[in-house]
Amino acid sequence: HDEIRIHNWTLYRSKQKKRGNRNGIVSLENGHTMNSRKAFQKPGHDVDLVDKTILIDMDNTIANFDKEFARRWLIRRPEDDPDIILKRQLFELEYNFPEDERKLRELAMDIMGTSGFYIKFEPMEDCVAAIKSMVHDYGLNVLFCTAPHPLQYESCVSEKYAWVRQHFGEDYLRRIIVTRDKTLIKARALIDDNPVIVGGCANPEWTHVLFSQSYNLKHDAAEINSEILKDQVQLTSSELNGFDTRTEYPKKSLDMCLQCDSQIHDDVKHKCIYRLNSWSEWKQILEPLVPALQQ
Repeated sequence: HDEIRIHNWTLYRSKQKKRGNRNGIVSLENGHTMNSRKAFQKPGHDVDLVDKTILIDMDNTIANFDKEFARRWLIRRPEDDPDIILKRQLFELEYNFPEDERKLRELAMDIMGTSGFYIKFEPMEDCVAAIKSMVHDYGLNVLFCTAPHPLQYESCVSEKYAWVRQHFGEDYLRRIIVTRDKTLIKARALIDDNPVIVGGCANPEWTHVLFSQSYNLKHDAAEINSEILKDQVQLTSSELNGFDTRTEYPKKSLDMCLQCDSQIHDDVKHKCIYRLNSWSEWKQILEPLVPALQQ
């Protein structure tokens, strides 16, 4: 096959056209080659795979975030009722504490920022068997689509990988996608406990299946104002880029997270058509959404 060499991806198309490279093999400056046709495939080339793809969130969807958090919280504050965590009403955990109780909010951020926190989560009931059945019995392309904590990503990400290895096995590590923007990932369904998911794509290809938790039960019957959410998320992201979370955490970062979540819960409500209450019900919930399950 012919080979062309490029030093900048912006020159790719003009060089390929000029050289008439039909095989799409590109030689990079570091000496490696790649199939550039795959890199520039148009949407729709992997339709069959997308029809079988299910995205699954991790924290409080398959991994019991709140149970481990409540355990650590009671070690610090044994006099508290665990239901302030286990039956909380707001998605962002730290915002469930009164605004004038800043020390409680900072304690919450400190617990979530502790190394070793994310690896200790128990799997949600029936989730391991359900997901393995999706993969092995129904041939679905299951991907764990998870967002690292924005203020504690160093150990958070590595512990998420270790958690998947521990509960699902080595083969499932390739199924992990770590991203702050789930709207960009192609799939037929996203199972997630977050009642409001926004990002760079206004109309993601997946359908949101809400995994039931105490803080998302109220989100079934209302409408979502995506423009308000988009503005808030962009504001928070740009502000977070302005300081080092390892040295200024949690003093300045806490205000930013709470500002974003406050706007979401005060001004915005979300409509969700599909809800998964238990992992034992996954097939009947996903069947209308996933063509591969309808065959």
